[in-house]
Amino acid sequence: MKTIDSPFKLKGLQLKNRIVMAPMCQYSVDKEDGIPNDWHFVHYVSRAIGGTGLIIMEMTGVTPEGRITNQDLGLWDDAQIPAYKRIVSEVHKYGSKIGIQIAHAGRKAEDAIQPVAPLLYKVTLYLRKQNMVDLNNHVL
Repeated sequence: MKTIDSPFKLKGLQLKNRIVMAPMCQYSVDKEDGIPNDWHFVHYVSRAIGGTGLIIMEMTGVTPEGRITNQDLGLWDDAQIPAYKRIVSEVHKYGSKIGIQIAHAGRKAEDAIQPVAPLLYKVTLYLRKQNMVDLNNHVL
């Protein structure tokens, strides 16, 4: 019988155990630049020290205007890479694997100039091509 502390393998991914930390929004970026800070470092590395087999980092915005709040992590600028690299390297020292939940908050984004949703975007483009709405999405 498999137990929670037994290794798990899926294709090329080998986990030391079956303990997985799900992504949890922490809203802890200080400078609103999306860069993980020392708080994030301690948060994720301490889970690795505690023995978690797989850590999934919190919802991380792919654009600044796609974050739920301005305190969310981000992945849109090369300046963000060193902070992530620091966390990943340290987590790996304890034998844990780490992934990230990338996302766009869509219409729930705090700073979206206009609400964003894939279907709405496609419909808007269609209506513009048909000259049924103007560039501000007002019906003509």
